[in-house]
Amino acid sequence: MHTKKDYYFETEADAQAFADQSKVPYDPSADVYVRGPFFNDGINRVTGEQWQEAHWTVNVEVYK
Repeated sequence: MHTKKDYYFETEADAQAFADQSKVPYDPSADVYVRGPFFNDGINRVTGEQWQEAHWTVNVEVYK
């Protein structure tokens, strides 16, 4: 089984706390990969328009 989820946060501190907490596997038989936090300013690189609110993202993948 493989799951991949993106979690969004308003502040870097919230994103970092979630990332640190997610690194502890909740299931010993699962491999957990945490990436981030990454900042997304919400600006479209092609048009330069604001297309969404700025936010922080943490990606969590679980292989079981």
